[in-house]
Amino acid sequence: MLGTPCQVCTENPSKYKCPTCKIPYCSLNCFKKHKEIPCYETKVQQAPAIQESQQKTSSSKDVLKDDDEFLLSQEQLRNLSRSEAIHDYLKHPQIRNLISAIDSSKDPAKMLDQARQNDPVFGKLVEEMLYTVTGKKAGEDETS
Repeated sequence: MLGTPCQVCTENPSKYKCPTCKIPYCSLNCFKKHKEIPCYETKVQQAPAIQESQQKTSSSKDVLKDDDEFLLSQEQLRNLSRSEAIHDYLKHPQIRNLISAIDSSKDPAKMLDQARQNDPVFGKLVEEMLYTVTGKKAGEDETS
């Protein structure tokens, strides 16, 4: 049985995983290509630990109450991680760079809005992610 395909070249079965982000790759060349762009630990893997530590302190609970409507369920996170369409978008270095820049921005909401308006590929990624989480296409209301 062949392993998971290399997420860098997508041509060969993977033999290794990045120690930081766990992306599967097949060779030293693919690893070097992957490392041209800084990678981070995956948030999906961190979510349970973060949620547990936040629930242990009352001040964190207060912060989470305000943001509860924005937290994704485990099923929604799994759906995002399994989406081939999203994986395809994330193969583009410019998309990964843009996500990193938004994540490290002082005003991520503003930068996200700008990126959605100025980068049509990124806008389509966001639409795909929203569809994967909600099951609704952009512009659909709840009565459709």
